[in-house]
Amino acid sequence: MGRPRGSGTGTTIDLGNGKLLAQITIAGQRFTKTVASKTEAKNWFATLKVDAQQGLLPPDAKITVGEWLDEFYRLKEQQNRKPRQLQHLDWAIRNHLKPALGAIKLADLKATDLDRLYRDRLAGKGTKDQQPLSPTSVHHLHAVIHHALALAIKKGLLARNVAAAADPPPVKVKPKQVWTGDQVVAFYESLPGHRLGAAFLLAVACGLRASEIAGLRWDDMDTRRGILQVRRNRQRVWKRGVVEDTPKTRQAERPIILPTQVLAALERWRERQQQERDVYGHAASGYMFTYPRTGTPIDNGQFHKEFDAFVKKLSLPPITPHELRHTCATLLMAENVNLTAVQALLGHSDPATTSRLYQHFQAPIHGLQTKRAIERVLSGGEAEASSARMSGSSGA
Repeated sequence: MGRPRGSGTGTTIDLGNGKLLAQITIAGQRFTKTVASKTEAKNWFATLKVDAQQGLLPPDAKITVGEWLDEFYRLKEQQNRKPRQLQHLDWAIRNHLKPALGAIKLADLKATDLDRLYRDRLAGKGTKDQQPLSPTSVHHLHAVIHHALALAIKKGLLARNVAAAADPPPVKVKPKQVWTGDQVVAFYESLPGHRLGAAFLLAVACGLRASEIAGLRWDDMDTRRGILQVRRNRQRVWKRGVVEDTPKTRQAERPIILPTQVLAALERWRERQQQERDVYGHAASGYMFTYPRTGTPIDNGQFHKEFDAFVKKLSLPPITPHELRHTCATLLMAENVNLTAVQALLGHSDPATTSRLYQHFQAPIHGLQTKRAIERVLSGGEAEASSARMSGSSGA
């Protein structure tokens, strides 16, 4: 038998019977074919390369689910996904999908394999400390494997997406805790007693995320105009430590027109921060919220820790930092603030996202508004004005 000879990125082996064995590896997938000549091999190599560019390669019968999931994660890394997104992807693949499905050939994966995984994780089988996963977490596993298989189809490695035939558990949306206006006032009045009171106020009054607050710098604020510019996130990510990055969407990079009370609280905090630098002798970092002894910036984890400890001392319903953001949105909608304005403040990609997230809060708000409107009409206070508006609209 002859030795392999190169032919572009492929090779040919003389089989000694007037035939050649052509071999080529494309995107980690190896192809072989018996050909009559080097010219035939060269043409076959060229055809495979074109098919690869168009996603038309035949499925690789040898690649496993685990191998493809590794490649899928690598491709997502190359797309510069946000650190938190990669963290969630890594959790799903490393802890659940690969241990349960990794050894199965990609082409042999069945919907029943996925259904078994979902049942096992809901029952705590195969999880850390045998603790059951929530339906929401299992739905995340389903979303990851569905996306991975869809990409395998696009790359020509798979004919159909079996995840489409799987049955993930239904997810019940847990009602979010929000404070009433009176509770927010009580919270606001208690904030001067906490070192990070101004940071907490930004969450409930302006709807900022904890990671956005942790990433703020003093040069993001125009004191004269009373405008704060959200430009970055600062958050702790598993295996990577504290990561600073741009906000998750273009709309999340947004200006915030600060309420007078918030601007005043930030100015008081700036003075206190300077006093801390004088006492501990560290240089200014430029960050808005820092540790007292070192002057280094906080991260979203520290914000959560400080906030949770503070709320436990108050006579208020327990609430998370992110639910402060929900509280801000619901209070604004209760005050008839335009949905587009609420969307812009929160940094959502579009008003439809805001409406979907707060749909369950809007129903009682709208019900109260219609109740009051009818009461005004029936009491006669709005009767003439209402008749005039109806006459005007009918004549238009």
